[in-house]
Amino acid sequence: NTMVCGASVGHLSPGALVGNIGWPSPFTRIGSGLCDCPVPGFSATGGNRNPEHAFEAGLGVWVCNDVGIWEDRAGTSYAAPLLAREAAFAFDLLPRYCQAGARPFGVTVKAFLALTARKPYDTDVPPRVLELCQRTLGRGEASSARLRNPFRNSAVLIWQGVLNAPADTIFVQIPIPREWCREAS
Repeated sequence: NTMVCGASVGHLSPGALVGNIGWPSPFTRIGSGLCDCPVPGFSATGGNRNPEHAFEAGLGVWVCNDVGIWEDRAGTSYAAPLLAREAAFAFDLLPRYCQAGARPFGVTVKAFLALTARKPYDTDVPPRVLELCQRTLGRGEASSARLRNPFRNSAVLIWQGVLNAPADTIFVQIPIPREWCREAS
C-alpha cells in the first residue's frame, strides 16, 4: 500500500530547463519500485530547474518551512504531500458510498485514485517526451474531487472484499439499467 509520487512542472518560468506545463520536472525519479512495479505511480506539481540543473528563485512551488514561513522550493518531496492529501480526502469521502460501518482499504483508495487520475500533459506531446512523461508521471495527478461532486455522465465502480484462501471465489453482480447500455458510447 505505497504510492510513489513524481513531479511535473506546474507553471512556466523564464530561464527554466523545462518549458512546458505538465512535463516532468528535471529531478523526477525513474526506475523500479517494490516487486519491480513501475514508479512513480502518480504525480503532482513539484517545480523546475535552470539549464545547469540548479535551483533558482521562482522555479519551485510555494511551501511552508518548519517555522511556518512560505518558501519557494523544488523537488518530488514537495509534490508528495499533494498526493497524500488527495489520498486522505479519498479515505474520508469513500465511506459515504460504502455500506454502513465499512472502511475503505488502502488499495481501494489507490484504485480509485488510479481510475480517476488526470494526465498533467497534453495529448500532443512529442513522442520522445511522451515516453518520458509516461515513465516519470505515472497515471497522472490524483484527485478526490469526483467523490465530492460525482459526474452525471459516467460512473466509477469499485468493489473491495477479503478472500482468505486461494480456493475462495467471489461473484459480484452489478445491475445496470438497460437505458444506460443503450446510451453508452
